[in-house]
Amino acid sequence: MAGSPSPRPFSATGGLLLGAGAAVVGLLPWLLTGLQAPRLSAPQMPPDITGALLPLIPNALVLLAGIVMLPGAIAGILLRGRTAGSGGRAAWAATGGLVLVLGGAVAQSLAVMVPRLRPDSPFLLDVTVSAVAVGILLVLSAVVCHVLARGSVPAATVAVAGAAVAAGPGLREALVQLYPTALQGLPPEVTTTLLQVVTSVPAVLTGIALAWCGWTPGRRLGAWVVALLLLWVGRAALETLQIWLFWEQPLGMPSTAQNSALVPGELAQALIAGLPSAVTALVVGAVGGLVVARLRRRDREQADTVPAA
Repeated sequence: MAGSPSPRPFSATGGLLLGAGAAVVGLLPWLLTGLQAPRLSAPQMPPDITGALLPLIPNALVLLAGIVMLPGAIAGILLRGRTAGSGGRAAWAATGGLVLVLGGAVAQSLAVMVPRLRPDSPFLLDVTVSAVAVGILLVLSAVVCHVLARGSVPAATVAVAGAAVAAGPGLREALVQLYPTALQGLPPEVTTTLLQVVTSVPAVLTGIALAWCGWTPGRRLGAWVVALLLLWVGRAALETLQIWLFWEQPLGMPSTAQNSALVPGELAQALIAGLPSAVTALVVGAVGGLVVARLRRRDREQADTVPAA
């Protein structure tokens, strides 16, 4: 029988190792900074986080989103089509690997940061809320992993867009943090190009997912709408939240109403600035969809012309 062999399915052990490895990849940008405090500190100085495996401060929320969401997407993509016969055990094992590594990183970070804070420090609530936020992000990462591994094509397409929204700005923030350490000495034009490339990652990834999804049957167009809205609105919301957290007082102190009043304007600007990304994803998806449809049609025609053995 002609045809390429099917990829070898993952066992539960393989899924566990895959999830753990993906989590380590997600942590890699932060590890390469030498576990140092974020380069751009908020007006209120954050607690000492040197040596912590995760920067559990609200100012680093975008970086945390990238660290936690990217591994789920990596594991889910690598598992897709390779869970046959495992009854979903490989996907659940991969989730266990994610939780084991990232949950351990949260515990280690709390053990490092909390003893450095006074009991009445307003930053204690910041650290606690950031740890809870990582837990929520880890649940979302596990959902993305399962949907990409075993979900329908439209659902997986939306999952890619959601992961890209979180991972894109997170990778950009990681690049900023890496500049004074791992990237020191690179020409400025190279660094600028890297930032531009990383900034375009969410739109390109979403566009590729849309091309893979296609538009037939017609109900798959719903996945296009949801994915593009998620890319546009979700990215704007995440960037606005980062700006607000940058200027806001620690959670344990009174909120600054003036800063909160700036949120609607910042969100509107982010939505306007994010339109080109949504258009880029739409164009990449449309052009790529035409190419994918042509390739699939050619494969069907070649299969029809192969003589029976």
